[in-house]
Amino acid sequence: PGTYVLNKIRAVSYYHSYDYPRAIADFTTYLRFDSTNKEVLGFRGMAYQKNHQFLDASVDLALSDNEQVLEFKKMESHIDSVLLAGDTTRALQYLHTLTNAVPVFTEGFVQKFKIYIARDSWKPIKDEVLLALRNVRQDVEGARQSYLLTLHAMVLVDEHHHEDAIAVFNEAIKVDKKNELAYLQRGKLYLELGKSTKAENDFKQASALGNKQAAIMLSSTTP
Repeated sequence: PGTYVLNKIRAVSYYHSYDYPRAIADFTTYLRFDSTNKEVLGFRGMAYQKNHQFLDASVDLALSDNEQVLEFKKMESHIDSVLLAGDTTRALQYLHTLTNAVPVFTEGFVQKFKIYIARDSWKPIKDEVLLALRNVRQDVEGARQSYLLTLHAMVLVDEHHHEDAIAVFNEAIKVDKKNELAYLQRGKLYLELGKSTKAENDFKQASALGNKQAAIMLSSTTP
């Protein structure tokens, strides 16, 4: 039963012999018996990287506490490629693992939440949006932070915390004045609260930024 340890030894030998596919296979066999071994996960991650399997490498490096070597922009780009290929399930698997292991992967939360919105699945967003906001990196562009704030505000609207929602919408727009979704959703809330003039102004802003739903809403609220 203990012979799986030999797989680790042989995997290291394959790795240093530049035979990365065999190294990966042996590391994988070892990890079936000792799945939390961070040293082996890190080794397999490097083997994946050498074998040009970037996302698999990123997952192993994240799980082995090697966050400092992760390339967030490149991870986002590779996941976009998976999505463009139509494999949403695979993309979600990568995103779920990566954002759980490394909550500062802000781009990953944005990608994941966009998939959930497309599926009209709000529970995962409710569960994770505050975690995403608490861990936004300083080098992340404002548009992504603003998007996360907008989703948080939308969750607050759904929970009938209207004043809090307006405050968060305001913050989202302050961070990114071109956030058409924030204008649209704040406008809808204003309309629900009977503040038609404010709603109309928000629909105008969103429509000017190219939001088609806002243009429809504007035509229905304008006499």
